[in-house]
This record gives sequence, C-alpha cells and structure tokens, in this order.
Amino acid sequence: MNNCWMTLAVLALSITACAARVSESRTAYITAHDHGWIEFVLRDPNVLSAPAADPSTNGVRPSSCQIQLQYKGESYVSEEVYPTGEVEPFIVDTGFRFPVPAGRGRIEFQYSGCDFDGDEPDKVQLGERIRIFTNTVTVVEFDGETLFTLENQPNAKVTLDNIYEAVTGSKKGVE
Repeated sequence: MNNCWMTLAVLALSITACAARVSESRTAYITAHDHGWIEFVLRDPNVLSAPAADPSTNGVRPSSCQIQLQYKGESYVSEEVYPTGEVEPFIVDTGFRFPVPAGRGRIEFQYSGCDFDGDEPDKVQLGERIRIFTNTVTVVEFDGETLFTLENQPNAKVTLDNIYEAVTGSKKGVE
C-alpha cells in the first residue's frame, strides 16, 4: 500500500512540476499525440560557499540556484533549486519529469547561482541533441559539470485500475 501512495505522490509532483512552465492545454495536446517523457536529474555535489554580505566572515551556503530547461526551443522548466548541507561542499539533488513530443530535438539547460567566480555567480549553459521515443522516459542528468543522457526506459503507466489493484490486491471487477 505504501507503494501506491508513493506512486500517487510522484504523479502529483510530476504534474505540478510540468505545469510550472507549460500550460495545461499544451500538456494535454502533447500527451494526446506521440510523446515521451524527459526526466531531468540535477545532482551537483560540489556547491561552494557564496560570498557573505560581511567580507570579514566566511562565505555562506547559496540560498537558491536557478535552472531553466528547454526542449526544441520551448521552455518546460524554470525553477529555483536549493542546496542542502551544513558545510561545503553543499549539494543540489533534485529532478523534474515532463512530457514532450516524440522525435529528435535539442535539450538546453541553464544553471546559475550555485557556482561563483569571485563575487559573481557563474552561469552554466549546456545543450545536447536527444531522441524521444513514444512512451519512453529519456533520463538527462547534470552532475555539476557535464550534461549527459542515460539509457531510455519504458514509461510505467499509472492508471486508476493499477492503483485499485495495488490497494486491494485484486483486479477491478474480479471478486
């Protein structure tokens, strides 16, 4: 039963993350046609201190960083992400999942506010050509330095019947 609730929570978070930049009607259009999913994973384990307001003190953990993701020139994610930890290096460990049209395209990634060159935050801009297959998840990861694509995975569909079966242990309509 815990898996059922976890699945529902992930689904709700995925839909919320998508809606942050892509309208509901655009998402509905994409999912009504041949589409796959991009799962973007951000694992930056080397976030260093930002300059402190008082130059005589040590630096501080950056309060947030910004990411932007585009696929085929269309913005899908524009969010703040948050470094964690008590001492440096801090870490950003988060992700987003959203539907995109099937086919070939270029994913563009911008990341700023977590790396500093002196007193000014650096901006990382990377891109990579990827292919989205129908009903698959293409995992794209940024490890703090490199943007890379992992092997495509089948998309696990979540349906009301699947949820019913997970909760009750039997198929709907079968006693």
